Amino acid sequence: MSSSAHHLIRIALFVTIAVIATVVAVVLADPPAAFAGIRGP
Repeated sequence: MSSSAHHLIRIALFVTIAVIATVVAVVLADPPAAFAGIRGP
């Protein structure tokens, strides 16, 4: 595996973890608003 591919994989993992953490934080902070946002207006 090339170093560039390994670097991209690390970035992808970091972004994925960051997104999951953000979603979890929003749901824990305000579940009704989070579910409303998922369902749409």
